[in-house]
Amino acid sequence: MGSHFSDAIVVTDADGLIEWTNHAFHMLCGYSKKEVLGSRFGDLLQGENTNPETVRALRDLGHTLSTKHSNQFQARDHCP
Repeated sequence: MGSHFSDAIVVTDADGLIEWTNHAFHMLCGYSKKEVLGSRFGDLLQGENTNPETVRALRDLGHTLSTKHSNQFQARDHCP
């Protein structure tokens, strides 16, 4: 079902490793499924030119998401 949404969807396991992504995620970010499966979501959103404040915000978000059982996060135009 999620594969047909136009919003990017990323599903991670309890350790924050990516288990599943939809087509919209790949179109937005340019990564293939092979590149992202088993990776940490935050690592994909950080590049060498990423603003340090953005890195801190992503780390804070990762901490927040890891302390909850069910989460929804929307990222628009944040792929490096």
